[in-house]
Amino acid sequence: MMTKFQSPPPDPIQAETSIAQHMQTLLSTQDRRARRTQALPQGPYSQLPVTKYAPDGQISDAYWGREPSNSPNISTMSLLNTSTIPKNRTLGHDGIIFNRAGSSLRRRSSLRTSQNINGLFSRSSTTPAKGMPRQKNLNAKPLFSLNDFYSEAQLDDPFLGREWVFREIYEHSVVEGVPILYVEGGRGAGKSAIANQIIMHSPFYKRQTSDTLDSGCEADAPHYEWLRAVAARLVAYHVCSIQDAATCSIPEFVCNLGATLAHSPILLSYADILTKNPGLQNLLTLDNCLKFGPQHVFEKAIVDPLAQLSSSDQGCLVILIDGLDEAEFHRSEAGMSIARFLESVYGMLPAWIRLILTVDYEAPTRLEGHLSASVRIDDTQLDERAMRDSRMLAEYRVSGCHLLEEGLKTLKFTSGDNPLSEFISRIVAQSCGNMMYIALLLSLAESNVIRLKALASALLPADLDELYLLYFNLTFSSTAIFTRCSQILSLLIASLQSLTPEQVAEILNDASPKPLDLTPEEVLERVELMSPFVVLSSMGRLSLKHSSFREWLLRSQGQCRYTVDAREGHLLLAIWLTRKKRLDSSKLFDLAHHLLKANPHKYFNNRPVPEISISRECQVNWLEYAAENIGGALLYDRNLLYPNSKVSRLLLLSGASADACREEDGMSLLSLAARHGDPSVVSLLLQFGAQVIPSKGELPVVAASKAGQLDVVQILHQHGALQGDSALLAIIAAAEGGHPQVVSFLLECDWHDAEAKEVARQAALEKAASTGSVSVCEYLLDGVCEKTLSLDSAMRAACLGGSAEVVQFLLSRGAVLSTLSWPEDRSALSCAVESGSWDLVTAVLNQPNCEIDRQDKQGQTALHLAGQRGHVGLIDLLLRKGANQSLSDLEGNTALMMAIKNNHAACAQLFLERGIDVVHLQNIDGQSAIHVACASASRPIVESILDAGGKIEEKDAEGNHPIETAIKARNDGAIAALLRRGARLRSVTWTVSKQFYPRALLVLLRKLLDDAGLLYRKRKTEDAIHRLNYALEKCDQMLEDDTGEEQGEELRVFRWQILLGLARAKRRQGYHTEAIRLSSEAAILADTDDKLSEVLFFRAKCHFDNQDLERARYDAMAAAQLKPMEEEHKMVWRHAVKVALAAGEALAKGFSKAVKEELKATQQASAAQAAKGGHSKTEAQENMAANARLGISLDESMQILNVKAPLDQKQVEEQYERLFALNDKTKGGSFYLQSKVYRAKERIDEEFRKTETTKASKPPSSEAPTA
Repeated sequence: MMTKFQSPPPDPIQAETSIAQHMQTLLSTQDRRARRTQALPQGPYSQLPVTKYAPDGQISDAYWGREPSNSPNISTMSLLNTSTIPKNRTLGHDGIIFNRAGSSLRRRSSLRTSQNINGLFSRSSTTPAKGMPRQKNLNAKPLFSLNDFYSEAQLDDPFLGREWVFREIYEHSVVEGVPILYVEGGRGAGKSAIANQIIMHSPFYKRQTSDTLDSGCEADAPHYEWLRAVAARLVAYHVCSIQDAATCSIPEFVCNLGATLAHSPILLSYADILTKNPGLQNLLTLDNCLKFGPQHVFEKAIVDPLAQLSSSDQGCLVILIDGLDEAEFHRSEAGMSIARFLESVYGMLPAWIRLILTVDYEAPTRLEGHLSASVRIDDTQLDERAMRDSRMLAEYRVSGCHLLEEGLKTLKFTSGDNPLSEFISRIVAQSCGNMMYIALLLSLAESNVIRLKALASALLPADLDELYLLYFNLTFSSTAIFTRCSQILSLLIASLQSLTPEQVAEILNDASPKPLDLTPEEVLERVELMSPFVVLSSMGRLSLKHSSFREWLLRSQGQCRYTVDAREGHLLLAIWLTRKKRLDSSKLFDLAHHLLKANPHKYFNNRPVPEISISRECQVNWLEYAAENIGGALLYDRNLLYPNSKVSRLLLLSGASADACREEDGMSLLSLAARHGDPSVVSLLLQFGAQVIPSKGELPVVAASKAGQLDVVQILHQHGALQGDSALLAIIAAAEGGHPQVVSFLLECDWHDAEAKEVARQAALEKAASTGSVSVCEYLLDGVCEKTLSLDSAMRAACLGGSAEVVQFLLSRGAVLSTLSWPEDRSALSCAVESGSWDLVTAVLNQPNCEIDRQDKQGQTALHLAGQRGHVGLIDLLLRKGANQSLSDLEGNTALMMAIKNNHAACAQLFLERGIDVVHLQNIDGQSAIHVACASASRPIVESILDAGGKIEEKDAEGNHPIETAIKARNDGAIAALLRRGARLRSVTWTVSKQFYPRALLVLLRKLLDDAGLLYRKRKTEDAIHRLNYALEKCDQMLEDDTGEEQGEELRVFRWQILLGLARAKRRQGYHTEAIRLSSEAAILADTDDKLSEVLFFRAKCHFDNQDLERARYDAMAAAQLKPMEEEHKMVWRHAVKVALAAGEALAKGFSKAVKEELKATQQASAAQAAKGGHSKTEAQENMAANARLGISLDESMQILNVKAPLDQKQVEEQYERLFALNDKTKGGSFYLQSKVYRAKERIDEEFRKTETTKASKPPSSEAPTA
C-alpha cells in the first residue's frame, strides 16, 4: 500500500531543536583529517548515510551509499537505464570543504548558538554527464541548456531548505499519480531555483552535493532524497525566458523537447526508435517543424515513439517546464502559447508521463481540462515551512559574512535581544517568502552598497520594487552615470534574444551620431554597475537577471528619474538591423517588429540614420533599404503558422507580394494562408490583391477545404473562389479531410449545374469511403438525394482503401454484395480482405465459386494481403477455410514473409503455429524467412522463427548470413537475438559492420567478452584467452580507425575490460609477470577511481603471487584508498588489504618465511650499527619498528629522494615536491613510483619527528653558550 504523507508541519520550537541537534550530528560525522597530497583520494568514510526507501515511499533504515538515484527506491519502467552519480567531499585544512570539482566553502564562526546551516553547497557541473550511452546516428540536438540562461556563479549558489517542496512534488507526481503539478510562487519566490536543482541532479548533469538539511519536515530525511527521487525520473526539460523569444516559441519548444528526450540517459529506447527512423529525426529540425506544424511533429516524432514504449509497472517519468507564465508574453495574436499548445496535446502522451510546471501565483497559467495539483512555495502566512526556509537563507547569508556579523555586534536594537536574531526576523517578515528579496538585500549589505546601520535604523524596503529603487539611488549619483547604462538596459528589454557584449557595443556604435568606438570591455564595465540585476551567462550573453526587474523598469517609466525607454532600445536595434542590409525574411520580421515598437517618426525628431529619412513613411523606407528580397518576405513559415497582422501589413506596404509563390511546390501565399486558417491574414492578402485562383499550385479554396477551415472557405467563396472545377475539387478535398461541415457548406452554395452537383456528391462519397470518413458518408447518405448515390462504387472504394468501418456502415445502409463490381485484376475476396471487415470477408467466402487462393497480377492471394495488413483474425479465418500459406507471389514472398516485412508479430506467430516451412521457401533473392526477419522485423519475430527451425548460418543469394543481413539493416533486436543464439563472427561480419553499421562493432566486441567470461568460468582458460586476444586485436584495429570521439571512448572502455580479463586468465595460468604487464596497461586506461582501484588491487595480488611484497603492499594500499566502499564490502576489503599488508601471514608458508628473513636481516643490520655506536639499543628498536610500520627503511628512503645525511628538512621538501610532480600519472608518470616517493617522505618525516621529540626531552644545558 502506498503511503500518502499528509502529516502537518511539526511544532516550530520542536523543529528548531531537532534541526540544531541534527546539524551537530552531521558535523560530528565529518572526517577532519587533512590530505597531504591529492595522489590518493579521500576514502568513503566521510560520506553520510543515505536514507533508504521502500517501493511505496516508506522510510526504512539508512545505509552507506554513493548513488543518490537509488533512493527512494524508484518503481519505474523496464526501459530505464539509470546511472550512478558520484558524491565525494573532503574536509581540508582550516575547515574548508573541498569537493571533486574543486570548489570550496570556508566555515566561519557565527553569532548563532546553533550549528552552521547545511544545504546544497557543492559545485555543479553544467556539462552533460559523460559515460552515458549515446546513439551515434542521433542528429537531433537540444536547442537550449542551463548555460544559455545562467552564469556559472548563479548555478553554484548554495541552495537551502525546500526539501518539503520536493517531497510534495514526489507525493503528488509519483505516489498519487497526478498528471500535472504546478509549483507556484510570486516573483522572486525561488521557483526557477527549485527547477534548476531538479535538472542539475538529473542524469543530464553531474551534480555533486554535500550534506543537506531539510527546513523542518523531519530530521531523518536530511539528504534531499526527495529531490534525487524526482530528478532521477527527469527525461526532458525546457526553460521559458521572457528575455529570449525563441524559448517561448512553440516550434522551438517541440524541437527542444524531442531532442532532450532523445538525449535522456533514461529513455534509450526512444533514441533507438529515432535512430532507426531518420525521417522522425528530420521532423525534429526547426525548419521542418515550421513547415509541417508543431502539432504534426509532436504527434509523429514524440507521441508515437513514446507510445511504443511499454511500462512494466506503475512507474512514471517527468518532464519539467520552468517559467510557463513567461511564455505567455510571446503568445501569438490568436492567443497560442506553449501553455495552450500543451493543453491541446497533453492527452496524447502516455499515462506514465508527468508534467511539472513552474508558474507565477499572481498571474497563473493553467492547462484547462486536465487533472492537476499545485504546491505553493511562498505562503508564509499559512505554511510555517516557507517561513522557515526564508529564515534559513537569511541566517546562512548573515553567518557566512564576517563583516555583517561584526557590524551587527555594534548595532543596538530596541528589544535588547540578540541583534542577529532580531535583524533576521525583520528581514524575513518583510520578505513575505520572497527569496530574491532576502538574497539581494543581504548581498547589497555584504558589498556595503547599503549600510547596515541604515537597515537597522530605517524602514526596510517594502518589496523588490523599493529595493531596486534604493539600489539605483545609492549607485547612480548623477543622471550622466545612469545614462551610460540606460541604453544597455533599453536594449536588453527590447531585444527578442539575449545579446553578447560584442553585439551591444556594435549596436551602440552604429546608432551613435558621433564616433563612439565603444568596446565590449567598456560594455562590461557599465554592466558591472548593474551587476545585481544584469548577468553574463556561461555562453557569454547578457540578460536581465529576473523578470521582476524588467517589469519594474517598464512600470517606473515617468515615475522616477531612472527612466528606461523601451522604444529607444527598439530604435537602436532597428538601426543596427537596417545597416546590416540584405536581410532575409526572419530578420525582416524582426526589423518590422522593432520599427513598429519604436515608431521613429512619432517619438524621435533627430535623424538616427543619415541616409534614411524619418518621415511618415520612414518604416517603409527602412524596410526597403534593408531587404534583400522583400517580394517573398511573407512566405516566412513562422509567420504562416503564427501570423502577425501588423507586421504583415507593414511588409505589404513596403513591397512584399501578396501573390508570392513557394519555389519547391508552387503553392501561393494565399493557399498557404488558407491552409493554416487565419481569416485575418486571408482577408489582408485579398485586400492587397491576392488572386483567389492562382496560375499554379493548389487552389486556396481546396487547401482550406482539405484542412477544414470553414471560415476561410466562406471568405474565399465571397471573393468568387468557387468557379469552374474549383467547387468539385473543394468538395472532394473536404471529404478526403473528413470535414462534414465544409462539405455541407459547399453543397448548399449555388450550383448553376444540378448534374455537376450530383457528380460532386458522388465523388465526395467515394473519396470519403476510401479515406474512412464515416461522418462524411453519413451526411451524404442522409441527404435528400440518397437514392441517386451509388453504394456499389462507395463500397468498392472503401474496400480498396482498407476502411472497415465504412464497409460496415455501407452494409448497414443496404449495400448488396451480389451487385458489387470488382476490378478485373482483383478478386472479390482480396478486396474484402483489404477492407479489414470480418462480415464482408465472411460474406464473400460464403459465395459460390469463391476462389480462396486466386492470385492477382502481382501473384498475391488474399492471405498475402491479410498478412501485409496485419489482419490476424482474417488470417485465421482464411487458414481454417483452407488457404494455402506456401504460395508465393511474383517476388517469391509467402504470406508469412509479408507479415514479417510489415512487422506484424501476431500474424507471423499464427503462421508459424500452423506449421509453415521456414527453411526451404525462399524468395527470388534467395532469402528465407530468417533473412527477411533480420532485415526488417523485431526481435520477438526473429526469436520465433529461430524457435520454429530457422537456420542461423543459412546464406542468401548474395552469400550473406542472417547476422550480416541484420547488421546491414541496422536491426539491433535481430543482432542481439542472433548473437544470443550463437551466431558465428566471421571476418566478413566485422567488415560488414564497419561498412554499414559501425555501432554494431561494439555489440560484437561485447559478444566476444561475454563468451570469454563464460569460458573462463567453465575453467576453459585457453579458449577464453583466444577469444580475448581476438577481441583485443579487433579493438586495436577500430581504435586505429577514425571512429569518432564517442565510439573511441567506448572502445577504450572495452580495451580496459579485455586487458583486465587477459590478466586474470594469465594469472590463473601462473604467468604472473605477463598478468602484471597487462594490468599495468589496463591501469593506464582506467578513467575512474573504481576502475583504477580494481586494477591496482588485482595487480597487488599478482605481485603477491610473484613474491614481490613491497609492490603488492603499495598497490593494495592505493586500491584501498581509491575504492569507495559499501558497508557490506568493508570487511572483505579490510581483510584483503590486511592480508596484503601483513606480508602473507595467512598465505603460503614459503612467502611468509621470506618476509621474516627480510625483517630479520633489517634487525641484524640495525643491531650491528648500534654495536658500532651509531645508535643505542632503544634507537635501534625504534628504527626497526618504524621500518616495519612504514614498510621502508630510512636508508632506502634517502636513496629514493636522493638526499644525504645530515638530513635537511628544506632539501627533503624540495626533492619530494619535484619527484612527486615528475611521476604524476596524469602527465605520463608512474603511479607506483609516485607512491614510493610518498612512502619515502613519510619515513623521513618520522625521523624528523623523532629527532624533535628527543631534543625537547633533554634538560637545558647549564653551560654558557659559546660565541
